[in-house]
Amino acid sequence: MKKALGILLVVLMSLSLFSGCGEKEPEPLRICMDLEYVNGEEDRFLEDDLKALLVTSLFQAGKLKDLDVPRDFEFENIPINGIEREAALERIRTEIMSGKGPDIFLLACNAKNSYIESLFTMPEKAMELSLFLTLDDYMESNSYFAEWDRMNSAVLKAGRTQEGQQIIPLCYTLPVAIYRKEEVTHTPSRENTWMDMLESEDEALAAAAVWTDNTNYLSEGMPFMTSRAPMTEFILGAIADYEEEELLFTEEELNQRLHEICMLADRYTAGDFDLAPDHFVEFIGQKFDEKDQILPFDVRNGLNKRNKYELIPLYSDDGGVTAEITVYAAINRNTRRPDDAFRVLDYLASYEAQRRELIYQFIYECGNRSSIPMYTDLMSESQRVYRSNPLVDFSMKDWCLIGENYQELCSVREQITHVRFCDALNMELDKLYWDYLYAEPNEDVRNKIVSEYYRNMQRILRE
Repeated sequence: MKKALGILLVVLMSLSLFSGCGEKEPEPLRICMDLEYVNGEEDRFLEDDLKALLVTSLFQAGKLKDLDVPRDFEFENIPINGIEREAALERIRTEIMSGKGPDIFLLACNAKNSYIESLFTMPEKAMELSLFLTLDDYMESNSYFAEWDRMNSAVLKAGRTQEGQQIIPLCYTLPVAIYRKEEVTHTPSRENTWMDMLESEDEALAAAAVWTDNTNYLSEGMPFMTSRAPMTEFILGAIADYEEEELLFTEEELNQRLHEICMLADRYTAGDFDLAPDHFVEFIGQKFDEKDQILPFDVRNGLNKRNKYELIPLYSDDGGVTAEITVYAAINRNTRRPDDAFRVLDYLASYEAQRRELIYQFIYECGNRSSIPMYTDLMSESQRVYRSNPLVDFSMKDWCLIGENYQELCSVREQITHVRFCDALNMELDKLYWDYLYAEPNEDVRNKIVSEYYRNMQRILRE
């Protein structure tokens, strides 16, 4: 039944493409943005900057390559929260289902408040339902700005289905522990697993698995800094088959992972990892290695970007590292201006845009987790990423990883085995962890909680 509905939706969308053939003037290219609800910045900075980017930078880039580029844009910012947000989401979804809607989506999928619903609650499922335009032909023969072969191929591939590329990831992140290089030696490998971390006698590798101390605050005096994040989705690796609508882990496996995470936190609080070398855990992104990054106490003293450091990723139980896409772009399959819409995506995904356009200051720092560009050679000393703070000034500052630290990042990125979007299943996993943690420490009680959430995740996946 679900597949039949999907096929019917595609047919209706395809027919809708021809409904406006008699129109004399095309409507402005409509761009739907949902970045503020994870960023919290004022609407006008995002909209004004994107307008400037598209009507000036895109136009100038088009002139250099002798291309016609669109110059008529209409922007829509989805409200941050509340009734206004709910109404906007319902209206846009109704438009899409009726063969209309925005031409372009520029969306974050990693909210500061993880319980705020996004426009597409499961981007992978939206791709399977063919809600987005397939981009392969455009990418192969009509791309003048983006350089797809210079991007992280594993992350880019996450925007593909059997039908082809539908989503363009704009940035992503992954979890690591940061140690001083002179104190720790680790060679990242796809063969390493979550169980290897749990069972390791290497104190640095074992401590890198600890991402929470089971409190809602960072406790002064603890031997290193944790991020208070349960990280269940990163440990599970591949979570779901969105085409077959099946979870890729069993209820028993989920229960075991939660038990292991809580036991690690208890061991950390009890002092089992006190002898591990100084370090902190963080998501790779702009400023992740800067000492002034929101610290209640100085656990990063002497451990910052001026040091040579060793990165130990958080490994999954399938082996290797799980990366998370934080912001992506896609084109509505209903668009009546596919060429113009792709030209916008083409420029947004370009090297120079990701390196220095102001809009990426917002994109890279959306949500709880800052992110890194798609281009694999950005962030080196010779290819720095520029940023500014438009709420304070517009002076451009650069950021990079110095020397061997950039090679450390490259080594970790090569171990990516799974790439995922933060979606409705992650919301359930997050709520499950806290319910599990604060429940009566009784096996039957906790088993029942896991069972209820597991069934709910199956239901959400199959809706």
